[in-house]
Amino acid sequence: MALTNNQDQAAGWGLLRGPYLLAAYLLGLVLLYLGERLVGGQGMGRWLSSGMGVLLVLGACLGWLLAWLGSGGQARRAEGLALLLGLGGVLALLVYLVGSDLVLGPAPLAKNQGVGTRQILAAAWPVLLACFLLPLLFVQVSATSMGRGRGVEPSRLLASARSGATVALLLSTLFLVNAIANRLDVHTDLSYFKTTSPSEATRSLVTGLDKDTKALLFFPPANEVLVEVEPYFRELAGLSGRFSYRVVDRALEPELARKRHISSDGTILLLRGEASEKISLGDKLDRAKRTLRKFDKEFLEKMLKLERHRDVVYFITGHGERSADYNPTETRPRMSVLKKFLQALNMIVKNLGPTEGLAAGVPGDAALLVWLDPAGTLFPGEARALTEYLERGGRLLLALDTDSQGAATPVLEQLSLDYHPVKLANQRAHVVVDNAPSDVYNIITNSFTSHPAVATISRAARYFPVLAPTTGYLEKRTGQKRQPKRRVIFTIRSMPQTWADENGNGRRDQDEAGRVFQLAAAVSWRVKDQDPPAGSRDKAGGEKTGKDSRTGSEAAAGKQDGDKKSPAGKEKAGKGKSGKGAFDKQTREARAVVLADSDMLADQFIGFRVGYTEVGGNLQLLADSLRWLLDEGRVPGVPETEEDVKIVHTRDEDKLWFYGMVFVVPLLILAMGVATRWGRGRKRRTV
Repeated sequence: MALTNNQDQAAGWGLLRGPYLLAAYLLGLVLLYLGERLVGGQGMGRWLSSGMGVLLVLGACLGWLLAWLGSGGQARRAEGLALLLGLGGVLALLVYLVGSDLVLGPAPLAKNQGVGTRQILAAAWPVLLACFLLPLLFVQVSATSMGRGRGVEPSRLLASARSGATVALLLSTLFLVNAIANRLDVHTDLSYFKTTSPSEATRSLVTGLDKDTKALLFFPPANEVLVEVEPYFRELAGLSGRFSYRVVDRALEPELARKRHISSDGTILLLRGEASEKISLGDKLDRAKRTLRKFDKEFLEKMLKLERHRDVVYFITGHGERSADYNPTETRPRMSVLKKFLQALNMIVKNLGPTEGLAAGVPGDAALLVWLDPAGTLFPGEARALTEYLERGGRLLLALDTDSQGAATPVLEQLSLDYHPVKLANQRAHVVVDNAPSDVYNIITNSFTSHPAVATISRAARYFPVLAPTTGYLEKRTGQKRQPKRRVIFTIRSMPQTWADENGNGRRDQDEAGRVFQLAAAVSWRVKDQDPPAGSRDKAGGEKTGKDSRTGSEAAAGKQDGDKKSPAGKEKAGKGKSGKGAFDKQTREARAVVLADSDMLADQFIGFRVGYTEVGGNLQLLADSLRWLLDEGRVPGVPETEEDVKIVHTRDEDKLWFYGMVFVVPLLILAMGVATRWGRGRKRRTV
């Protein structure tokens, strides 16, 4: 086809003959993306998709080359520009190839890899591709409009290429901004403020009050903090006739404030008989906001402290266990939240190990033993002490880990359980924590049985998934290994297609079958007719540690005058909510909850939750387990809080957010621009 200048001859294909080669070029890039990102792996699907994409890209470049060779004059310059930009895209693909697993091998599973060749190449090829592809698109649009005009304008094509390169470089700066944001890690508090409302745990506690309880709110009139907190107490007062509240102006009632040792406004005093507890908020909203977000938690802790009954929980130590306290040499996640949770339930937390005389026996005031990730071995006599404690009707919370060295084997034998310290992985049902291949070990599940140890999370499994990072699995002992009369119920199961990664490569091999594994167990059995061990009798020195320090037979008789006045004292032995009923001679049973992963209770993961539920599945699992182990409704559950928590997405949710931000949002913006421009064109034509 002859143009304005007879020397400007274009070939029958190429830039000036329509966007056909560009369409093939873009289709090839799309097929490459599908093969490398969506299909992946080493299967035939990846090779077919990626191979067809490469052929289309190279074919388009060959077409531009032939068009350049067959053109002359200004058209030759235009076709040469298209060829140069197309080859630039091929260069970007070569950089991707060098940085892929085909050349550098599989990426390591380490969390902190630093900046190396792989990271530099991974950031370089998208920038190169954008800097060549966008100018090519701009040049093609400009050339198409020239085909309907009078001739080729190389200066116009170069201007279009520069515009496309400018846009590409602007987009590339987002990589730099993202890297700077990750390095600086600056946090800005944009959270909203809201006072918590009474949780189900608080409602249950107030509804079950057996003694009159009063709350005195020391605030001046028309106070902004009082406006926030008074609806909370008004709601509780409507739940029970035994709970009431009153607003007290400290300036008008100085004698009451002096008697109760209230020296400042913004103080809440809880009274039950002679016992009292204080909650300090302050009378300025800016100061009180932090406490108001978690006020339900503070109120629940103080209400529990008004109870005279305090169970003693022993943490077994001295064998390489996880620590609840700070230890500079410890690399494993801490368990401080677990300890604080027990203390918030008005329980006394103590350590029990070789130096505290574990080998001599478990103290008689032990209501519960907590054993977290023992990495060493038991000392002589300690295994026997733990066995005897359970045989007397003791209670145990045992959390294991894939790095355990078998210290808990004697106890597991007594519980008729076997533990396999092999990491479980799931390609789909996992949570992205480090954005690394090792994330497949952070498995998540909402598959539970209907057992009291998982009562809440099993009823609402959709809202309480449990995160079990780097977990092993449990199995029931069979044959002669099995202990008689043990009732073993597996309470938490993994999702289907989970595999035991024996070789630790983070990939499912052919010999690693996908199936369902057992992640937690509740074990119970009736014990012999002996003295009750824990929470139901005095210590050797006679110090009372429980609400009722009598023996099981005396508690069963329950004929003292105090019991007649108390609703709890009227309950039959074994059916009450106090610790004594759990260890009555006729109904006493040993109980144990075994978790295949101690990280379920670690500080880093116990707050995990999906969506916008009040609490997460891991924390609710702890509350359910304690309620069953202690055999009492006094463990109210998890309080409500409005504190900000990190939102964690599953792998599928991360995909949805990623592709939505990458494709959907830009397409919406592009559609709005096209619609706006189309509307302007119609207005001009009508004028």
